Amino acid sequence: MATAGAPSDTVENFEQTNESTSERAERVAQAVTALNGIDTASVVISGDTAIVGIQITGALDDARLIKLKGEVEKEALRTDGGLTHVAVTASAELVKRVTNMSDAVAGDHESGSDALPNEQAKDIVRSLTPPV
Repeated sequence: MATAGAPSDTVENFEQTNESTSERAERVAQAVTALNGIDTASVVISGDTAIVGIQITGALDDARLIKLKGEVEKEALRTDGGLTHVAVTASAELVKRVTNMSDAVAGDHESGSDALPNEQAKDIVRSLTPPV
């Protein structure tokens, strides 16, 4: 997990758009999927934190995967000025969990709710955060 600031005009624009979290997540997923090396991306957002699950094109060595995750993080932060934390995973198990959560949030949005399964999200973020 990393922290980065956002330009003030981006934050102001974010606050004025009044997008739902599922709309924000879809916008970030589309931007991330456009990156070279990414097949698909699933995103869930809670407050200023995004969890991004990526499926990559082909096999990558560890160094290239780390670089790609950094690119995903930067793109997510660039795309949504309301984000300050982004956790990225390419683990098949965690990507599946992120995808399931994303689908659940999108379904809740259809019914008028943007509730994120917070305990699941916290569990995923904890698994992606190195111990201190």
